[in-house]
Amino acid sequence: MKFSFHFRPETVESLFIAFRLTGDERFRKFGWDIFQAIEAHCRVETGGYASVWNVDAVPAVRLDNMETFFLVRQMVVFTERAGY
Repeated sequence: MKFSFHFRPETVESLFIAFRLTGDERFRKFGWDIFQAIEAHCRVETGGYASVWNVDAVPAVRLDNMETFFLVRQMVVFTERAGY
């Protein structure tokens, strides 16, 4: 069974809310780990990010698309994490 990644923001948003409500750094670390994985496996050299066909494959097989909500919803949470 293949599991793909299409930038659904709910997990990262939930971790952000859990961190804000509890102050527990573990939730912040989980979100940061996700951010680093996105940077490592989804970032496209020419700019932007690509969805991943199979998250178990290394190197990642990228799809030729980027969901429009990714930059609006997910990157906002990551910049909050960085303190901007």
